[in-house]
Parts: sequence; structure tokens; C-alpha cells
Amino acid sequence: MAIFNVHINDLPPEGKQFVGEIRPAVFHDLSPDSPTPCSPTKFDVLVSLDKDSVLVEGVVETEFELECSRCLEKFNWKLRLDPYFSEEPREGRSNLDLTEFLREDILLALPGYPHCEDSTDSKRVCPAAGKFADASEYAPISDEAPSTPQNDLWAALDGLKGRIDK
Repeated sequence: MAIFNVHINDLPPEGKQFVGEIRPAVFHDLSPDSPTPCSPTKFDVLVSLDKDSVLVEGVVETEFELECSRCLEKFNWKLRLDPYFSEEPREGRSNLDLTEFLREDILLALPGYPHCEDSTDSKRVCPAAGKFADASEYAPISDEAPSTPQNDLWAALDGLKGRIDK
């Protein structure tokens, strides 16, 4: 499904500006519990050539419905990649469909564990606020080496060997 197709051979040396939208249907194959697109993806990008690469620079924005990882309620979240930059290999092609590259970059920019407070609709307060410990309350993992010397570990294993052989 070519939606944002660029004719590489037609690009002027200074590049070409592209402004448009990509329908939410490009996200149709996501699982039912994945983020849901709420609006078309809008882009305003300059596409240019640099040796063997196609450079894409500009702004990309869209909106998704996400599920709060604390309370499991849905909320809207706007994604704006500004500045947006992508470098794609030309690989001898005369045409390049940038839709999949945009789609992948958008999905990678979505938060892994979204929270209601991140909503762009309004200042939401998560119903689960205060029910979980703050991140600052967790003890960090120590970078120190174990206090047991390496030789003692081997001695303990050798002691087990003697028991198993009996």
C-alpha cells in the first residue's frame, strides 16, 4: 500500500518539500490492545538526496488513544516528532515509499508505559494515583561485586559434588 511514495529521480538537488496526511489505516494490523490512532498522521518534510541515502527532515504529528498502565483507562495522546529525521538507503531504487518508515518511527516514539497524566485532552488525574510506590522508593541495584570470593564459590560447588557422588 504505497501512500507516501517519493520519486527519487525527480528530486531537485536542494530537495523537495512534501506536506500531507496518511490515513490511520496504516496502523490497521496492530493488536486489539495496542494504541489506536485517532487522527490522520500529518507530515511536513523535506526529502533530499545525500550520496546513497534519502534524507527526510521535518515535522510529523498524529494522535493516539492509549491505555494507562496504572488504571487501564483510555486517554488521548498527541505525538509530535519535531524535528523528525530519517535516513533511508536508496539502494538503486527510483521510487521509495516512506509510509512504512514513518509508521515504524511513530510506533517507536509511543510511550511504553503511558500514564493518564500524559493526556493531551486535559489535565487528568489517574484514578490509581497514590496506589503504587513512587519510582524513588525502589532500591537501586548495587554495582558492587558479590562479597563471596570466587574461590569460596568453587569450594561450595566441590562440596556439593562430594554429596552427589555418594
